[in-house]
Amino acid sequence: MWKLSSLHCLAIDGSNVEQMPERLSILEKLHSLDMFIVGRVDRLPLVGLRRLPNIGGKLLIKGLENVANVGDAIDADLKERGNLDDLTFKFDLYRTNTFEKERDVLENLRPHANLKKLTVSYYGATSFPSWLVLRVKGMNKVRLVGAEFYGCGTPFRCLEELVFELMEEWEKWIVEGVYFPCLKRLQLSKCPRLRGCLPAHLPSLERLDIRNCQQLEGPLPQLESISLLHLEGCDKVELREIFQLTTLTQLELEKLP
Repeated sequence: MWKLSSLHCLAIDGSNVEQMPERLSILEKLHSLDMFIVGRVDRLPLVGLRRLPNIGGKLLIKGLENVANVGDAIDADLKERGNLDDLTFKFDLYRTNTFEKERDVLENLRPHANLKKLTVSYYGATSFPSWLVLRVKGMNKVRLVGAEFYGCGTPFRCLEELVFELMEEWEKWIVEGVYFPCLKRLQLSKCPRLRGCLPAHLPSLERLDIRNCQQLEGPLPQLESISLLHLEGCDKVELREIFQLTTLTQLELEKLP
């Protein structure tokens, strides 16, 4: 296969391959690779992805619990792979004693901003990487977001963007005791039954966007860093705190009484 220097597409999913062959990096013209496996023996470690600069489309990276050197995740340089639009990071369900290292690995596997879909399977660390955007969309049967969503510890301490969208049956968001210290962007859109208040204190929030959440009520959170505030179709939210938002540079109010 290594003589196929013009090979553009390679599919190994469904095969018995357990790790990537060392000479895979010879295939510099490869545009499509469905799976990259990090093996227990590093014939071609994760950094080998750097030698495949043209791969795009959909890619599964599995065996991430086997990454021995976090620097390999940095050198894989996924943030420069603008051709990737569907990316899956997969850890082994039955691994042991790698959970804390996993956050460092994932932190340094930050993908390109053009990525359209990200899946993380069997991730075991107690917090998300700082670059992660958490988007919850179209879960029409969910009525309560609480402990089951948050998990244990402080899982959202590094989360920078949180989006809830098209949650037609969502009625209650339990925010007491939940802290989002690094959250920069919060969007709630088309959650018509959601009642109650937002988290009380969002010290790093720069953009707050609430659209068509007609039952949402109460005051705005403490917003020391806010620059953009968009409120549309949420006439029960109290607006008296707006005049205290000294960092606000853009205010958009629509469909309010």
